[in-house]
Amino acid sequence: MFQDEYFPIDLEFKEDFLSKLDTGRRFAKNLNILFCATCKDVESTIKKLISYVDETGKLFKNYHIFLYEINSKEKTVEVINSLNHKKLTFHTENVENASYQRNNVSLFERCKHISRARNKYIEYINCNIEKYDNVIVFDADIEGGWSNNGILNS
Repeated sequence: MFQDEYFPIDLEFKEDFLSKLDTGRRFAKNLNILFCATCKDVESTIKKLISYVDETGKLFKNYHIFLYEINSKEKTVEVINSLNHKKLTFHTENVENASYQRNNVSLFERCKHISRARNKYIEYINCNIEKYDNVIVFDADIEGGWSNNGILNS
C-alpha cells in the first residue's frame, strides 16, 4: 500500500534512520493535520487514495481531508459523495471554460485552471488555520501511494 519498500534503508545509517522515525512518530501524535487535493476525473483512483490518507492520518493526533473537484466528466463526484466520510470536506464546482482534456489545452490555460483550483484549498486552509498544525497536499490522480516513513522523517 505504501511505497516505503522502494526506499530501502542504507544499512550504514539504519540505526540513525530508525531513531528519526521513532522521533517522527512521537512528534506526529501531537499534530492535527489537514490533507488537501484538487481532483478531476479521479473516479478510478480516489477511493484507494482516501484509504491511503486514512492510514497516514492514523499517525497523527487528528486529521481532516479537503477535496476540491472541478468539472469531472465521469463519476468522481458520485464516488466521493458515496464515501460518506466523516473526516472529509468536499467542494465541487462546475467552472466555465475549465472542461478541457490535458493534451487539448495550452500549458498556460492548464496552469491557470490548476492554480485557481489550488487557491480553493488555500481559502479553506486560511479559514481553518487555527485547527491544523500542518498541511499535506497530495496528488489525487496518482495510482501509487507515498512513503509514510518519508512523512515521519520530514
